Amino acid sequence: MCTIFKLIWTGRCVHWLGNVVWLALTLLLEFGWGALMYALPQFVPNVQVPLFMLFGIVGMLLAVALAGFAAIPLLVLIAVDEVIARLCTAKERA
Repeated sequence: MCTIFKLIWTGRCVHWLGNVVWLALTLLLEFGWGALMYALPQFVPNVQVPLFMLFGIVGMLLAVALAGFAAIPLLVLIAVDEVIARLCTAKERA
């Protein structure tokens, strides 16, 4: 019952696409920070690893918070779309 959020070229619902994108971004964020924390001491001598680990943790929390704030309007739109779709089909059935 996805009316607005469909893939135009296939006509399928995009809920699976949102899950795939969310999973990919999460893995990219985790592996990206992990790679940075692993590689940075090799390239920069006398670096303080705990300080950079703290920066990494704060950066991840900030990124997750910003992603959450950006996702709220999209989630509201999806919820409104689902309500409209259910109301329209309920009127047709009655």
